Amino acid sequence: MQTLAYLLYRALDIYFYIVIAAVLMSWLVAFDVINLRNKIAARITQGIIAMTEPAFDLFRRILPPIGGLDLAPFGVIIVISLLQSLLLR
Repeated sequence: MQTLAYLLYRALDIYFYIVIAAVLMSWLVAFDVINLRNKIAARITQGIIAMTEPAFDLFRRILPPIGGLDLAPFGVIIVISLLQSLLLR
């Protein structure tokens, strides 16, 4: 049982960093630091978006963007933190 909890905790930990990467990638693309015409950058961005958009979409239904600020990643991070704290108990 502890092994399963540990694996879930680590999976949530990895997903937390993927969410952070998605936020950073969106900023870098928006400020034209990363050019999506580069095939490698486009594939990495598409992969990160494919992993995070399903979770973000759930939160966008509840929390629409306020003043152009997307709060979905913050909601995902909060849920990840809550699940990890439950796994530690």
